[in-house]
Parts: sequence; structure tokens; C-alpha cells
Amino acid sequence: MPEAALSGARPSRAYFDSRFDAMVQPVAPGAHAISGAQNEMLSTVLGSCIAVCLRDEKRRLGGLNHFMLPAMADGGPQTARDAMLYGDTAMEVLINALMRAGCDRRNLEAKVFGGARISAAFDQSPIGDRNARFALDFLSQEQITVRSRDTGGTSPRRVLFEPWTGRALVQHIDPLASAEVAREEARHQAAISVRRTSSSVELF
Repeated sequence: MPEAALSGARPSRAYFDSRFDAMVQPVAPGAHAISGAQNEMLSTVLGSCIAVCLRDEKRRLGGLNHFMLPAMADGGPQTARDAMLYGDTAMEVLINALMRAGCDRRNLEAKVFGGARISAAFDQSPIGDRNARFALDFLSQEQITVRSRDTGGTSPRRVLFEPWTGRALVQHIDPLASAEVAREEARHQAAISVRRTSSSVELF
């Protein structure tokens, strides 16, 4: 079975979790990972972001992505890393990675997590709601069955996904941690905005 494969991620920070007797591979915003190894889990922490877990049950192979916004704005981001922060790109990249690893698109099943309202600043523009709606609409259009979901609410989530078995575990994090998660998401979104604005300026 394939080992975990990362795209757009920081250097591997895999660690052993004795609670599950498994190696855990963290997945950062704008990244994805796939695995078919036994005793290996993929993990991410979500605020308003979404993680979609996809799995081919017949191959016992699956993956997880982590995106921050539904779709690219006109003009789009200028780097591959930026593109992976958008759901439309993140979903296609994860599906293609699984197909290259031997999965059959027709056998893919999904589990969807995240999309919380974690900051009062987002109340007027609930990006978490839009992210969740995008993910579910995308999966419906692609005729990928959603087996389970845990979206919305006001608490950040920690997700652990075990592709070998298809098991997904969700921990709702203490709301006091929301501020830290919100700051991290805002930092990524600000970086996207700065790069997009800069790309429209011609220097001479």
C-alpha cells in the first residue's frame, strides 16, 4: 500500500499516538495527504475551514484535504500553495492523487468536517457555512456519497482519519481555543489577499 503522500505541506511532523497505536500525520491548511498504510492516521485542526476525507473502500486507501475558502476569485492565486487553500482546487487535487494511487473514482465515499463560526468577525460573512455548502454541493455534483458529516457550530474541531479502516474521529475543541484558530486562519487569508493584490501591480 502507498505511504502517506503530501502536497503543499510543511515538512513532515508525524508523531506516534499511543491512544490509537498509530502514526499520525498532520495536514496543514492548503495541503492534503493520502495513505493506505495500516496503523496510520491523518489529522488536522479546523475552524471555519473544511476537511474532506475521501476513501475507496475496495482499495482501503484514502486521503484528507484542508481548505479555507470555497473557490478561487477572478484572477486566482499566483502559487500552487495558494490554489490548494481553495475548495475547488483542493478537491480536484485530492481526487486526482487518489486515482493516481489506484483508486476508482466511482468507489469514492466522503466524510466532511469543519465549517464552524469561530469569530464574531465572521458573523456577517459566515465563511464556514459557505465552505460546508461548497463541499457538499461539490460532492453531490460528482456523485460521491457522503457517509457522515460534522459541520457548523461554533467550536473548532480536531479530526483524525484512518484511511485503512475508514474510521474518522472528531474532537470539539474548547471554545477558548477559538481565538488561536481564528488568528491562524486570518493569517493565511491575509497572505492570500496580499499576494493577489500584489499580482495586479506592474512595477517599472
